[in-house]
Amino acid sequence: MAHLKLRGVPWSIYPTQDSDYSAGGFKGWHPNQEIISNKSTVLYEPKTMDGITWWGDTGSVDGQMEPENVFGTAGSATSMVNGKRHNTVFFLGTYTDHSSFTNSEFTYPSDARSSMMRNVAGFGCRNSCTGSHSDSGGNAQAFLEKVGLFYAHPTTRKRSTFTAYEKVSGSHSLNSHYPNKNWYHYAYRLSSTSIRTIRDQKLVFMGMALQFVHDCKASKHTSRCSIKDMRVFCCEDLNTLMWQNTTRIMLIDSNKRTLSEYANGHAMEIAY
Repeated sequence: MAHLKLRGVPWSIYPTQDSDYSAGGFKGWHPNQEIISNKSTVLYEPKTMDGITWWGDTGSVDGQMEPENVFGTAGSATSMVNGKRHNTVFFLGTYTDHSSFTNSEFTYPSDARSSMMRNVAGFGCRNSCTGSHSDSGGNAQAFLEKVGLFYAHPTTRKRSTFTAYEKVSGSHSLNSHYPNKNWYHYAYRLSSTSIRTIRDQKLVFMGMALQFVHDCKASKHTSRCSIKDMRVFCCEDLNTLMWQNTTRIMLIDSNKRTLSEYANGHAMEIAY
């Protein structure tokens, strides 16, 4: 019997305030929803994938960032003791733990799993440098630098990757030091061209790439960045990417749906 577990996610909206990230305050969301497969890996060398370079390095942090924690209230962190600048890259989602995933181009196998969300246009999350040596301001801290979203073509299963670099809301920004150890939030979207490509090619959401900077002082100190309450939001074009258009909620399947089931027409999403 097919596994079916529908839940609502926002359509034409993005989080704008801290309360949107907790206790289901963001329309259509509930804490700890599993949107993508619970697989992850860390990158230990620079890799160019789908035309985008991710700057992992050999001196980077060990460990993994599990999607269920990133998308949930528990959160996850990247931490290291460093006396020079490092980049740490995590890939989240189905098949990211396979060696072939870092190929310059990659085709997902038919059993790759995700909730198959359509029209995913960006992300938002809560984040903090708490636990860093410089958690009252300064260089010995870590922060999220760049975020990519992975997609699969519904028939060819070829991976596409787009970066979210247009800020739409937030009390903090990507690629920025923190002034203190408080929790901050931000939301970023893809380019309008990428949003149209995802819509026109009916690409489905498969995972994320998170690139962190571990900055430093001359002496070795702890640099740390935590993220939690990750959200993704959907839209068909920039005209629908507005809070006042929140009349639509998309119901999606669990993160256990496979691409082959999607291609064979299994009912998994309804937008209204």
